[in-house]
Amino acid sequence: TEYARDADSLRLLRYGLSRYHRVLSVRKGRRMTTVKLAYRDERVPLVAGATVTRVVRHGEKTTVQLAGVPKELDGPLKRGAHVGTIRVRWRGRVVARVPLVTDRAVPEANIAQIVIGSVPGGLPALLALLGVLAVGTLLLLGKRRRRRRTDLRASARRSRRETGVA
Repeated sequence: TEYARDADSLRLLRYGLSRYHRVLSVRKGRRMTTVKLAYRDERVPLVAGATVTRVVRHGEKTTVQLAGVPKELDGPLKRGAHVGTIRVRWRGRVVARVPLVTDRAVPEANIAQIVIGSVPGGLPALLALLGVLAVGTLLLLGKRRRRRRTDLRASARRSRRETGVA
């Protein structure tokens, strides 16, 4: 009968639907990782550029892996700049690729940040280096001054000897 057929169809649908469920693999805007900014002691968050959902069997999962993520970023970059890819895998296959984007704008490093960031150890090491250079310069200037005085005295003695003044 038509009623029996509809009941069987409904049972079959309920059986099939009970064996599967929807999985949210990646949510747009979710922080996936952070990356160091070049020449600075800052990090910028990288977020998912889109949402990925997948229908899978109960007991199965999707896996997420990041690809092409740089170790370091240098500006200027706009908010939402594509810097890597999120791969969603299911049953060993890549089923979705989502852009990995910057969560905020990344300004270009200024000259002070570049100078400080270029010295291993950062600002304390740079200050120590500048201190050593300052002390070394002062020592050299003192040595030149003493040499000049010695040269002037020797020159004065020579001129006194030549003129016969005691």
